[in-house]
Amino acid sequence: MASSDVILETEGLTKSFLGFVAVQDVTFTLRRGHIHAVIGPNGAGKTTFFNLLTKFLQPTRGRILYKGEDITGLKPAEIARRGVVRSFQISATFPHLTVL
Repeated sequence: MASSDVILETEGLTKSFLGFVAVQDVTFTLRRGHIHAVIGPNGAGKTTFFNLLTKFLQPTRGRILYKGEDITGLKPAEIARRGVVRSFQISATFPHLTVL
């Protein structure tokens, strides 16, 4: 598979909070044209992983690459401009408004 097929990847991505390791040594490759899933029980570190990818959190260790470019040190807005964004599961953002 060509390297241009790799959109997003992580190498040894780790995040710890005051000694608690939430994400440990995650190596992940997201390929163009494929469906990917991140699954696990509550507390497994899925949300932390996505927060690391979008720079809501800074990794303790490891690298994040987007189309081969190391984006680990970039600010969240710079990463969003490249198209790496996330959505949230809040289903009642405006609970008092109707669809109309």
